[in-house]
Amino acid sequence: MSKLTESRVWKDLNEHYFNIKHLQMKEIFHYDEDRFEKFSIKWNNFVYDYSKNRVNWDTIAYFLELSKFQRLRFKISDMFAGKVINVTENRPALHTALRDPNPVENYSGIGFKQNIVDTRIKMEKVVKSIIKGEWKGHRNGQIKNIVNIGIGGSDLGPKFICEALKDYHTELKVYFVSNIDRRDINRVMLELNPEETLFIITSKSFKTQETLQNAFTAKNWMQRSGVSLEDMPKHFIAVSTNINECMNFGIPKENIFEMWDAIGGRYSLWGAVGLPIALQIGWSNFTKLLDGAYQMDMHFKDTSYESNIPVIMAYLDIWYANFYNSPGKAIIPYNNDMASFADYLQQLEMESNGKSVSAKGEKLDYKTKNIIFGGIGTNAQHSFFQLIHQGSHIIPVDFIVFSDYDANDNHNQKLLANVLAQSRALMQGKDKQQVREELISKGLEEKEIETLIPHKVFEGNKPSSTILINDLTPKNLGSLIAMYEHKTFVESVLLGINAFDQWGVELGKEMADDVLEELYNKENTVQFDSSTNSLINLIKK
Repeated sequence: MSKLTESRVWKDLNEHYFNIKHLQMKEIFHYDEDRFEKFSIKWNNFVYDYSKNRVNWDTIAYFLELSKFQRLRFKISDMFAGKVINVTENRPALHTALRDPNPVENYSGIGFKQNIVDTRIKMEKVVKSIIKGEWKGHRNGQIKNIVNIGIGGSDLGPKFICEALKDYHTELKVYFVSNIDRRDINRVMLELNPEETLFIITSKSFKTQETLQNAFTAKNWMQRSGVSLEDMPKHFIAVSTNINECMNFGIPKENIFEMWDAIGGRYSLWGAVGLPIALQIGWSNFTKLLDGAYQMDMHFKDTSYESNIPVIMAYLDIWYANFYNSPGKAIIPYNNDMASFADYLQQLEMESNGKSVSAKGEKLDYKTKNIIFGGIGTNAQHSFFQLIHQGSHIIPVDFIVFSDYDANDNHNQKLLANVLAQSRALMQGKDKQQVREELISKGLEEKEIETLIPHKVFEGNKPSSTILINDLTPKNLGSLIAMYEHKTFVESVLLGINAFDQWGVELGKEMADDVLEELYNKENTVQFDSSTNSLINLIKK
């Protein structure tokens, strides 16, 4: 057994689970009219309601003990102080410095604090130049289209935010290309005029296979359209740590924006990786996005755990994954512009905490991350919510709703009614007696009633949390994203893993190079397993 599962606090949590596992939330609400006030947190423009969860104050108290056992307070302090917390790569994790208004003062222990400020100044200058039409293409035309070429953290975060904040758009049109499937970039280029298009090539190493292939395709497209090599810099910007490779590609140093090893891709949208965001929503709104994240940083850093939203969120995820054996967690925003949020969180949470060994390299005997999935309400209600309501698994849900209430908007009223009803239905359920009375009122015969009852019973007692935000603005969205970032970090600390490496991503990349070599080779492939060899040879034929 691991040190964690052998600890007194883990055993206390396990015993506590057996004592309350049959707790019925609807009964608690019946007897405790103040449960919402006790199990909700109000902060800035947010209300985090976790009252519809299978927890009581003892649950929170045991997790507070787990936080002490795993030295959470010191780990949070270490992260904000710029100390090495990514132990397998010997790096700090400094994404919070990117949105700090005074990184030079607050991150005195890191070597590139001035670089963060300089990059921010350079970003502002370039963004304003492009938006104002001062940055010209090779025929002295105005840039109207931005194409971001990247994958993973260089794509998912910026793409999601650009979609979510489309109401704040400038005159520029921003496109995203990530897939190495040629259809992805071809479909984008079909819509564009090369003279009016600027490509942002975002790759930390500038060696990522998918990104480089798409970048060379874009470059060749430009050349075929009559852009000379000398004029190519007017249409290309790079964001990378590998300055030399960017320059070898043909992008001059003044068009290269710096990334840093201490900031992982999935945490990088707050810096130069966020260029497409700033170009779509404007520099002023981009700074509001950063400010919202910074405000959440301060809440996370300075607030006691029992009133700390990211900390409580982490407690709940660990509670359900490890004690209720929950295989998944559903993220359901009730705003159509938030459709890609679950995609973004899948990388943030599962790439960070999808581990089976501790930060010290020990094999784990507990779960580190349940499967993140989701969709937008109300669409999700008509697809996988059947599983959440009546399936055999416990799937906790985060409902995210923006309360820009308009009494005269039927769409808005029905949207809000649905999200509130879903969380209540998951908690309340419907018992046999209720079903029987309902069917009798419809005039069904007894035999048909008995047949239907088992299929129409809802056990209820299904957990959910509701995140109520007053409006979808850049500042509020920044706070929301930072909230999930910090929740992910807290989970990693309490479970003793490293949230900032992603070695599991690398193996497939390495093997792809070997397979690629064989696909270029016209001879019969024999060097791999029989399945891979046969598939390669069939493809060649």
